[in-house]
Amino acid sequence: MQELLKLKKNTLFFFLFSILGLLSCNENAKSNPKATDFDSTQIDSAKTEDAIDQSANSENESNQFDSISSINFNLFSLNFHNFHFSGIDNKQVINEDTVVIETIIGGEEFEGIMLTFNSEVLYDFNIEQRYETSVSIMDEGPHCDLTDWEHFVSEWQTVPKNHLEEYFLYTYKDNERQLFPSVSKDALIKAAKKHCGDEWTEQIKTISTPNDYPCGVSISRYFLRISGKRMDDGKAIQKLIIIVSPMGC
Repeated sequence: MQELLKLKKNTLFFFLFSILGLLSCNENAKSNPKATDFDSTQIDSAKTEDAIDQSANSENESNQFDSISSINFNLFSLNFHNFHFSGIDNKQVINEDTVVIETIIGGEEFEGIMLTFNSEVLYDFNIEQRYETSVSIMDEGPHCDLTDWEHFVSEWQTVPKNHLEEYFLYTYKDNERQLFPSVSKDALIKAAKKHCGDEWTEQIKTISTPNDYPCGVSISRYFLRISGKRMDDGKAIQKLIIIVSPMGC
C-alpha cells in the first residue's frame, strides 16, 4: 500500500514537472531574441536589395548619355550625346555661320542621337534636318565616291523635342537612303571617268541604274539648320552644320 502511494506521488510529480517545463519553453520562445532578429534581418535584406536596384537604375539613367561632344558657336553650344566627330576641337569657339564636321568611320550612328543646347543669350531654339545622297562605285573594299556630281537632297524636317528641351534626330529608312535623280548610263560612266579614272568605268558598263552593283547610292552628307533668338533684342540667328558621312563598303 505504501509502495502504491509512493508510485502515485512520483507520477504526479513527473506530470507537474512536465507541465512547468512546457510553460517555460513557451515563455522562452516568446522572449527569444533570435526569432525576432531573423525576421528583422529578412526585412532589412529586402529593403537593401531594393535600394541597390534603385541605385543601379539611377546610375544607369545618369550614364545613359555619358559621352558628349560639343560644337561651340559664339552665342551657344550644341551638344551631341553619344556621338563623336572630327574636323573641329570641342573647345574651339566658332564665329562663322557654317561649320563642317566628319563622322568617325566605325564610330557611332549619327541618326537618332540626342542634341541639347547651352546658351545664356538665346532662346526659342529650333533644329531642322535634311540629308544628301551620292553615288559610290565599289570594288570589294576600295571605292570611289562621286560626291562632286549629282545628288538627291531631301526637304528640311523640323527635329522633334521633348519637355526637357532634348532634340532627337531622325532615322531614315532604306528606301530614303537610296533616292537619287534619274540619270542616264552614259552620264554616270562619264562622271566615273572624270572623278575616278578609266579603270572604274570598266566596272559599271553593264549596270542600268546608280543602285546596281558595283554602284550604290547612300547618304553622303547630313545638314542641321539651327535657329534661335537673342534675349536682348529678339533678333533671329541661324547656323548651319554639315556632317560628312563615309560611304562605300
